[in-house]
Amino acid sequence: MSLRIFNLPAELLERIYVESEPQDFVALSSCCRRFYDILHKSSNQFVWRSHFLRHFDDPRRCISRLGEPVARDARSFDWRGELLKRIRLDTVLTAPSLCRPEEVTDTLRTLILMIIETPPASPIFRESELSMNLSWLHEKEPGFPGVALAGFIDHLQERELSQNEKRLLHQVNSLNGMTVADLSFDDIRSFRSITNRCTDEDRSNYNRRGPYPPMGPYQLVTSESEVDDEAYLKVDWKYIHAAVNVFASHFTITEEDEEYISLFNLPQCQAQFPKRPSSCSHDWAGIERNWSLYLTFLMVDGIDEEPEGESTWEIRRVDALLKVENVIPNPMFPSRPTIFFADDADVHTMKGSVSMTAEQEVRWKLAYTFEELEDGMTLRFDGVQVGSVGSNFGVIGTYWNTLRPYHSIMGPACLLKLRE
Repeated sequence: MSLRIFNLPAELLERIYVESEPQDFVALSSCCRRFYDILHKSSNQFVWRSHFLRHFDDPRRCISRLGEPVARDARSFDWRGELLKRIRLDTVLTAPSLCRPEEVTDTLRTLILMIIETPPASPIFRESELSMNLSWLHEKEPGFPGVALAGFIDHLQERELSQNEKRLLHQVNSLNGMTVADLSFDDIRSFRSITNRCTDEDRSNYNRRGPYPPMGPYQLVTSESEVDDEAYLKVDWKYIHAAVNVFASHFTITEEDEEYISLFNLPQCQAQFPKRPSSCSHDWAGIERNWSLYLTFLMVDGIDEEPEGESTWEIRRVDALLKVENVIPNPMFPSRPTIFFADDADVHTMKGSVSMTAEQEVRWKLAYTFEELEDGMTLRFDGVQVGSVGSNFGVIGTYWNTLRPYHSIMGPACLLKLRE
């Protein structure tokens, strides 16, 4: 008796699906009801899971912003749905013009989760530990090509986007770091201009009392009480994107063949475990270690003045060893209590806090006082962690002088881990 393909055991058909490319096994599943059911109605989603894990990080090893596994087990994850999203993502990233207007938001959100929700790496960061998600976005892989993310970003910037789409695009741009297109002189000047002042368009979205970058309100505030309500705040990713490129242009390393290496790039978005455990079991942000605070001194008198030259952009560095001092519960996120910290230096003081915002972003606030600064002056920093919690990308934000009005920001600032 001849063995026909329609009579093959389900296990063998699943193996054929696994060895085929997605477009091929989807086409094969349309041949008959049995083929369709084996692929689309399998309770364990074996085919979809196999193809997903061939190219992307295992969600059971990935950590969310709340410190929880993205998937508790194989059955709790939608392998089919997530793989189809990424197949579509590959299509629109390879040919950006195919991205329909109604799918821009979902595409950008898929990109952000792929970058942020990755498996943590060790401090040594061996090449084998690099996230498969980030590798797929960063390079082209045989059989299931990755894509040039920068090209997709450039295409969307030419489109008419909603405010929410623009915000998501700025977030993706921030996570991707500086691209070759950002290295032009005019672009660098525009990034510095954005970080030096709020444009008239941006200013209309803020209450006169603040807040100002890097945090902004969820909506136009209508009362004094709402101004102080943390629930109304969200990250101003336009500002963060500009600040990232200001620092990236300063820290860029140029090779002999004119290639550049930036300290702010996709691999830096992956979380890393410290070599030694923290003295505080609730130190979910990885605070207890050596940090460098970089401050840009723009030296301008008013918010409406532009920097006139390169000399106005001096960057100064302050090193500190931070220690956890206290922890208080966060009712909104029980696994992410608010942490208060301080340094142990004699020549300066640095105190602050780390908390989780309503939109699950990690916000850092600190006050820095140095004995050589003029009497009574304290520099205050407000920033957000870019990338995964505990990543090397750093905390990007702004700082201001307490002797000036809050809206007179002095410039962008960043807090970076020192390599162990």
